[in-house]
Amino acid sequence: MTHHLDEEERDVLNAARENVPDVQRAELGRAFRRVRGELLAGSPGDVRNVARLVAEAEEEGLLDDG
Repeated sequence: MTHHLDEEERDVLNAARENVPDVQRAELGRAFRRVRGELLAGSPGDVRNVARLVAEAEEEGLLDDG
């Protein structure tokens, strides 16, 4: 997991810092914080929410059976 995060920081975030204007990065940051806040307000770790997400993933065939 840490490797994946390090890779994203090097590849994605550094490229964004170099190629995306400050104003646009600020807008993206505000949008990220707003959506993250909305998702966290929905109690994402609640057992019922996790069960719902698992059921949806099963219905869509996204979970490995074995």
